[in-house]
Amino acid sequence: MAATSNPGTKLFAPQARLVDANTNKVVGTTPERSAPSGADVDLVSARVTLALNNVCQLQVVLNNHRNDRGRPLFPPWKYNNLAQIRFGQRLRLDMRYGADPWSKMILARVTDLQFGFPQSGAAQLTVIGEDLLSLLKTKPDKNQPYADRNEDFIVGDVLHRSKADTLGLKFIGTTPDPKGDPLKGPLVAWPELQPLRSLTHNNQTTYLAFLQGIAERMDFELFVDFTERLILDSETPPDHANTVKLHFEPARSVAAPKRVLDLVWGRDLIEFTPRFKMWELLTKVEIGGTKHGTRAPYRATIEPGDAAITADLQEDPTVPADRKVTLLGAADVRKKFFDDEGTAAPNAEPLSTANLDPDRARLMGIATLRRSLREALTAEGSTIGVPALRPGMYVCIRGLYPPFDGLYYVTQTVHTFDGNGYRTQFSLRRPGMLDPTQYPATKASS
Repeated sequence: MAATSNPGTKLFAPQARLVDANTNKVVGTTPERSAPSGADVDLVSARVTLALNNVCQLQVVLNNHRNDRGRPLFPPWKYNNLAQIRFGQRLRLDMRYGADPWSKMILARVTDLQFGFPQSGAAQLTVIGEDLLSLLKTKPDKNQPYADRNEDFIVGDVLHRSKADTLGLKFIGTTPDPKGDPLKGPLVAWPELQPLRSLTHNNQTTYLAFLQGIAERMDFELFVDFTERLILDSETPPDHANTVKLHFEPARSVAAPKRVLDLVWGRDLIEFTPRFKMWELLTKVEIGGTKHGTRAPYRATIEPGDAAITADLQEDPTVPADRKVTLLGAADVRKKFFDDEGTAAPNAEPLSTANLDPDRARLMGIATLRRSLREALTAEGSTIGVPALRPGMYVCIRGLYPPFDGLYYVTQTVHTFDGNGYRTQFSLRRPGMLDPTQYPATKASS
């Protein structure tokens, strides 16, 4: 059963810090002092965008005036010489509340710098960075064919050919951690597949786009994350404090969540904007191809009732049996509402799976149907800042009743720290909804 948590009442003193990953010192610290004073810290604002299957981004604004304990120095600008902040530098952004452990949000490479020298007001530097997945945004010099290789070999070879492995980005592997730690291995075990007959990485395609294409076909998630997310003030930063790994793993949404973050309307759910999309949803996927080594045709149909599809719709396990509301899959919702017009027309998708063995063809069919059904209910929202709110986890929306309450999978979060405090925006998906006919009965006003 999943454990639920809520942001609680400790969220009164948000903090953020920018750390040089090479020295593990806070950016803005006077060289002679390892612990920065309030006047030394230059961080004005920070924003982190975390997403699945794409590069994550960091944007921070720094005060660009030199000072010592609040007194100005000459020359007056701190970062103009591109020494303290430089292109390619690895920076880590941490966030927390009060005396909690620091949560490591992102390890980013500096890619862009923007200086501002206004007529009035302080000079500032905007630093833009991308996580280490950005190392794969280059293209190979020549086509790279693969024959009789599995996808895990291809991932490792991409890291080698792009030189990302020599720059600190290693593959997490295919075996789940024995203790179930999703930062130490995939949350869901890889499927057992025979070697892929053939695949070519075209030299006009970036390493990242090549892996994204494979991930889309298999319904895998591609992202970079720390091997440890928390760090204490009291401890000397360990050697692995800035270690990140490349994850290329089956979609984590099919795994029953062990911990769920509660977001309650009227308490910590500030905004919530759900959107339904029903008519264009696929009702089945029909696979067609030929078996490897023969001309024998291969045919299969993936339908919404298949276990691989229903596993993507998770039910809130904390609701007592006598208060449970029926959870409808996206295809059932489509049928339920459009049957009012008569029998809802099916929406089948024929799928060519040339050069794929039957197991991979089935994975591609599952991925195609899941991708369509996930559009049934999507939502954008915001809450008070929660460092632990990340893509690849579940949140439970409460207080809005059916059809909106229940578990949603997080696909993107944006964490913003500035003069207005700390807040988190998020994007969610759910391939279904709670039965809206079980919305509480309206009471007549007295």
